Amino acid sequence: MSEVTFAKQFLTVLDSKPQKLPSDYVADPKKLATQSFILPRMSKTFPKSSESDPAVASQQPINATLSPLRKATDSPAPVTLTIQPKASIYELKTQLSQQTGYASDKVKILWERKPVVDSKTVQEVIGKDAGDVEFAVMYSGAPTAAPRASQQSLNAQQPIAAGANDAQSEQMDVDQTPVAQGQSGEAVLSTSQFWKDLQDFVMQRVRDKAVGKEAVALFEKAWKAR
Repeated sequence: MSEVTFAKQFLTVLDSKPQKLPSDYVADPKKLATQSFILPRMSKTFPKSSESDPAVASQQPINATLSPLRKATDSPAPVTLTIQPKASIYELKTQLSQQTGYASDKVKILWERKPVVDSKTVQEVIGKDAGDVEFAVMYSGAPTAAPRASQQSLNAQQPIAAGANDAQSEQMDVDQTPVAQGQSGEAVLSTSQFWKDLQDFVMQRVRDKAVGKEAVALFEKAWKAR
């Protein structure tokens, strides 16, 4: 078959098909008969809504277990935190610091034995489809504050200890009667030692020897002349 014959047959087949119009075609509806038109298919499709995306709809909290890298006797116990996948590593370190008492700058979180940058999110580190995860933690130095669990237990014990101390002090007040020793009352003011001690005290407060002596002398004179 020659090219000319093929072209003629191809055009004949096209003439038998319904006419196709461009997307911007405009025609007078009065002149339109019962003809059928087929519009061309769209080259681009509309994006699907993010709400129907199962990956976005399944953003559920995950459990992150943080275990110390070195299994030493003084190492903190593993801590399990419930976090959002989009939480940053810094937020994870902050919560871990509250649980263990170590400062956040003394804690390094490792994933696959490599330190993780604080600015990254948990999802960026472990992947979008990952669920519960376990990180390794490297501690340096010593804890600077008491862990939250220890503080709670200490606060729970304080009322009991306070009550025990109150009961003990009441028992001591009943069992022991204070006994006065030496002079008391006006007899103390009649001694020269009292006025000397008073003069030393006033001079120490006013920081002026002459003013201190004058004030004590007036006070002593007024007391004796009453």
